[in-house]
Amino acid sequence: MPGICAVIVTYHTGLKVTSDLETIACQVDHVIVVDNGSDRGTRSSLAAAQMRLSERITLLLNEENIGLSKAQNLGIGFALERGYDWIILLDDDSTPGVGMVVRMMNYYLGLCEEDRERVGILYPSIVDKNTSSKSRFLIESNGRIKLTYCPDDDVIYPIIAMSSGSLIKTDTLRAIGQMDETFFIDQIDVDFSLRIINSGLKIIAVGGAILYHSLGARREFRFLGMVITPTYHSAFRCYHMYRNRLIVWKRYIKSNFNFILFDILSSFYHLFKIVIFEDKKIAKIKAMATGVLDGLFHRVSPTLDHHQSW
Repeated sequence: MPGICAVIVTYHTGLKVTSDLETIACQVDHVIVVDNGSDRGTRSSLAAAQMRLSERITLLLNEENIGLSKAQNLGIGFALERGYDWIILLDDDSTPGVGMVVRMMNYYLGLCEEDRERVGILYPSIVDKNTSSKSRFLIESNGRIKLTYCPDDDVIYPIIAMSSGSLIKTDTLRAIGQMDETFFIDQIDVDFSLRIINSGLKIIAVGGAILYHSLGARREFRFLGMVITPTYHSAFRCYHMYRNRLIVWKRYIKSNFNFILFDILSSFYHLFKIVIFEDKKIAKIKAMATGVLDGLFHRVSPTLDHHQSW
């Protein structure tokens, strides 16, 4: 099997990430942890994990929070220099299911050579740790964008792959570039996914591979017969979501019009959930409005503390 390196960015995770590191290390050849200026307790936990896992883990320590995209690129650069064939990106709150990586690679190795050349990202099905529900994927069919589940025994071809769980060929990263470092957090995966699609490569979700992931601090509500799941992101996150969303919309409105239109409509649904279900509504809406303006002019608000928790 080709050499696979996992890249994980940690930030104030404490003890909780260490068990996941051992699970991940059993499925790949090497694990690179990039810590973004975490507290002493987190770093002690990571150092202890490094001692247990010995040569299977490399720990890169940033003195401050440099942002998710820059931290990912540090780990990606390390893996590229060491000649790995594949890189899997994982968040510090993601837990791979049994055989997740093997199942994705087995699907890939079963393809003919021509089909392998078209693969940009292999991706698992996502199960939300908070609700135990399986996430749906965005696909485009007959010019329409829709949400659908990936069958357990099949694959589908999403438009967007979330960063965590993305198994990416290193040849792909060399060809289309790494993560956009002007995005501190949020929309990094959307931008990268659209670059993958627009380069003629495919994102393939493999139904039998499972990743357990926390999709925000979600709770389910019933509203007019619908199940609504607010994410309760902070105002800081809301700022970056909408700053980067505006940049993505401007970049891809011509090449990916249907998706951008869907995402614009989704942003109004997100606003609705904040107004009806979430706390700190005013702060979040102000942050979103500031993000829209900064995204329009491709700037970052100087009033934001970018070293705070995301």
